[in-house]
Amino acid sequence: MNIGYIVSKKNDMVRKKKAIIDMDNANQSITYEELDYLTDNIARNFTRKGFKHGDIVMVMLENSIELQLCYFACFKVGIIIQPLNYHIGTEDVYYASSQCKPKVFITNTKLWNQKVITLRDKMPWIQEWYYTKGDGNLGENVKSFSELLIAGNGEISPSKVKDTDFGQLFFVFSNTGTKFNHRGVLLTHHVMEWHSYPYELMGLSEHDVVACILHPYNALTRAVLKAGATYVIIKDFSGERFIEACFQFGITFFGGTPEQFHDILNAAKRMNRFPETLKGCFCVGQLLDNECWIEFERVFKTKVYGGIGCKELGIFTLQKATEKSLIGSIGQVIPYMYYKIKWKDEEQGIGDLWIKSHSMISHYWIDGIIQENQTQDGWFETGYEVKKDAENNLFLTGNKKDTSISGLKRYFKTN
Repeated sequence: MNIGYIVSKKNDMVRKKKAIIDMDNANQSITYEELDYLTDNIARNFTRKGFKHGDIVMVMLENSIELQLCYFACFKVGIIIQPLNYHIGTEDVYYASSQCKPKVFITNTKLWNQKVITLRDKMPWIQEWYYTKGDGNLGENVKSFSELLIAGNGEISPSKVKDTDFGQLFFVFSNTGTKFNHRGVLLTHHVMEWHSYPYELMGLSEHDVVACILHPYNALTRAVLKAGATYVIIKDFSGERFIEACFQFGITFFGGTPEQFHDILNAAKRMNRFPETLKGCFCVGQLLDNECWIEFERVFKTKVYGGIGCKELGIFTLQKATEKSLIGSIGQVIPYMYYKIKWKDEEQGIGDLWIKSHSMISHYWIDGIIQENQTQDGWFETGYEVKKDAENNLFLTGNKKDTSISGLKRYFKTN
């Protein structure tokens, strides 16, 4: 399925409800119907300008409604979106751009002035420049993103999507909190669908309200919109703002880092406000420490999920919702993945974790060339050293590769 159309395939009731709320922009919101309409307009305008299936649009934005519009507009017509982490420096912006030669660059005025303006003359392959916020004094031919939102006459014929079509790629060049990785990870629509599956296992539905305070380029967004839930953006995160969002919007689910879990718990205690709408929370990157894990579940009467993933596979372990929290465990390998452990110390039950899955990315983009992901008969070495108990729950004992999706240290030792 072309994931660009997950916002279109909704019943009338869901189409009228809010799809995204931006808490950092005066609670600006957009319905599923508006999301579908505006992404259609962007896709049509790109097509009219001559951009076609397989062309690349580079987007450097903080999490926002505009970022999501860029995603789904590109997905609809087979244009490749190359998102850049807004924390990276000017040098890495240029590196990513010179590797893939995007034809369009979209950013905001703040990031333009901080990281892009000095690069403009060095990137002649970029034909169109757009800014999403601020004034228009950014130089000649730098246009407002609002121009892309205006409807025009005529319809577009979306490019036919194939699971194996490299025209349907999604580039990831870096992750928050990790060293910039000069290796593009290529995701097809098919693989991106699988990457959102772990969140679906948690039972997301159209009745949920999800606060996304993870990295803005993650699979949780796609899972939320696929389910027909409401997605609340909290870009300028603090524990107090999250508590406020819970009472204001009735947050039922969120995903975040251990630091954010601690901030939320401490803020609730300071404010003496303990929302009880949360049904589930997902901690990524590193394991949440036992004390906070137990206290968080007790205070908010909710379930904390633990799990680990990597850029090549997405999330591949998860604690099941029907089980009592197993503190310190990253859970079990999720259903559609196969795994094996190459024992290093069989007596202690410790070994290296290997995974085979439909969600595996097949290629990288390295030095301007698409290169195959080198696996052993389809098996991928995660880099994680694990210990397994009698119920097949996995516990991290080490990590020899920087493969985490959210900044896990090169060597991580559990308590």
